Amino acid sequence: MKKVLTIALALVVLVSFAACTGNKAPATYEGDIPALIASIYEKKAPEFMVAPAMPVDLNDPWSLSGFLGLGVATEEVTDGNAVAADAGIKEAYFSESMIGAQAYSLVIARVSDASKTEEIKKAMFDGIDMRKWRCVAADQLRVVSYADVIMLVMVSSELAPGLADGIVEAFAASVSGAQVTGGDVLSNLTGEILTKG
Repeated sequence: MKKVLTIALALVVLVSFAACTGNKAPATYEGDIPALIASIYEKKAPEFMVAPAMPVDLNDPWSLSGFLGLGVATEEVTDGNAVAADAGIKEAYFSESMIGAQAYSLVIARVSDASKTEEIKKAMFDGIDMRKWRCVAADQLRVVSYADVIMLVMVSSELAPGLADGIVEAFAASVSGAQVTGGDVLSNLTGEILTKG
């Protein structure tokens, strides 16, 4: 009887462990980043015109700083041009308001090494300039991740109240394939939600 009970208990523990590990996010997001941005906009479209996804020039320090908040080191090369040092980003796309006087930016980046996702996410959160447009400023910032993909969204709450959180929900639903509402967001992402405003 003790053997049967021990075996049954061992099976319960094994099944529980398998169920828990089955819910973890994959190490990489296999989807296309421009398609991911389009999916986000299908779920939560801003009430103003936005540009379609455009690639961030990863060889340009100004682009890395302005879109991703990554203050990378630069080095001089023979022709005198500055080139960006490795920022840990494999690819990145942005979408912003079609009108320059509207503080809105959505950026999605895929990291080169998934084990560095949280570190890069924090650097983006700390480094992004929410006044990069100079004449207007964002007062809401959200930086979230799923596997090896990081999303940064910043917006003026006067321009679009609740848009930042709506974009986070749309991102969580798009990457996880799940129906997501306010309380479910974190369970469909990896890491914490970094937020200002």
